[in-house]
Amino acid sequence: MTKELKRYYELMEERPQEFLKSEIIDIITDETTIEEFCRKNNVKTGVVYESKYHIMVVDVVKDKNGRMFTYERILNTVPGGSVVITIHNDKFVLLEQFRHAMRCRQYAFPRGFKELKISNIENAKKELNEEIKVNNSDNVSYRFIGNIIADSGLCGNVADVYLCTITDDEDISARATEGIVGTKEVTQDGLNDMIRNGSIDDGFSLAAYSLFCAKTEKQS
Repeated sequence: MTKELKRYYELMEERPQEFLKSEIIDIITDETTIEEFCRKNNVKTGVVYESKYHIMVVDVVKDKNGRMFTYERILNTVPGGSVVITIHNDKFVLLEQFRHAMRCRQYAFPRGFKELKISNIENAKKELNEEIKVNNSDNVSYRFIGNIIADSGLCGNVADVYLCTITDDEDISARATEGIVGTKEVTQDGLNDMIRNGSIDDGFSLAAYSLFCAKTEKQS
């Protein structure tokens, strides 16, 4: 058995929810079948890469017509994550951040990976404070909005969406980390304009804002 397949079977034990059965596209888990498929098709399967952030998995799958093929997906090493819609004195706070995968700058809401041993709300607070200088005082409140999956074609990770409302007059400035170059505060009309003209194209931010609008309209 290859080291990639050995880690694959360990992952099945650790995270069985990632390997649920389906009559549409089912994951092949039989070792003999997988190894025979790999030999015939000269492919590598299993856990082909793993870091402290991501696990890249190549499954052998079978569709409802009996056709077998490989399917790639990325799992977060720690499942979960946070997107924090931040409103400071009635204006939305956006990060201006250089994204390595795109090789250019992008406007987006603060967001980040989940960490072990802390609650979801504490993770959101930590993530926001790592990217924007926010003091968790009486002038700062958090509210859970819901969940999103930003790219289900590649990653099934579920991110929590929180609304952070800040009602003080302190300067909300970005921390010079993770490619962050600054912040931009805009009204909701200004945010809508940025979405319309393509200035905001981050999938997490667009999905989180859509959820925010739906929940806000429902409550009003």
